[in-house]
Amino acid sequence: MKHKKINSIKFIYFDVGGVLMRWKELLIKIADEHQMPYEEVEKVFLKYDSSACKGEISSQELWERMKKDLKLKKSAITDFFNVSVHTFTPIPETHLLIEKVIKHYSVGILTNIYRDVYEKCVEKGHIPNLSYHKVIQSCELGMAKPDAKIYQYAQLHAQVDANSILYIDDDRDNIKTATTLGWNTIMFNTNNPKKSVKEIERYLNIYSSC
Repeated sequence: MKHKKINSIKFIYFDVGGVLMRWKELLIKIADEHQMPYEEVEKVFLKYDSSACKGEISSQELWERMKKDLKLKKSAITDFFNVSVHTFTPIPETHLLIEKVIKHYSVGILTNIYRDVYEKCVEKGHIPNLSYHKVIQSCELGMAKPDAKIYQYAQLHAQVDANSILYIDDDRDNIKTATTLGWNTIMFNTNNPKKSVKEIERYLNIYSSC
């Protein structure tokens, strides 16, 4: 198998949720258990998500606030951290891609994530256990995407110009900030990872032949 790259990209940052693993099944589980619209659960979740991503509150505290807002007296979910990690599932297509590109590029992780979740997800195989150039977790920095400051921090640690970075994320706002800063970006489609992976491979001019 032969791989080749011909482009100006020197560093690739991958998002985690929606790119390397699926996570929304957790909200679906909550909605199903309490027979309420998914949109209602997601709206309350997003109300506190940023605070948890910045490390200001724990995942359990987020859940306690959600239960209060949703008026949930009882729930099968008691340990939110472990239940959430258990419901996450890897996206195999992206795992194979990142294992391929890390042989040719400096690769990093740039993720909005709660405390201790990254390490647990690596342990469970939701995130490939590879030698990344840099892993940037929002909860460790006290700032989260789409705040431009976390991208500026990421570029500093990539040690390359903005136009030499490729950023892959499934969130439009996150992509918008990166684009504004001069990064190259690809919007990942969680519902069609095969298509997105092919787009990334074409962008990077990676091909394989036996």
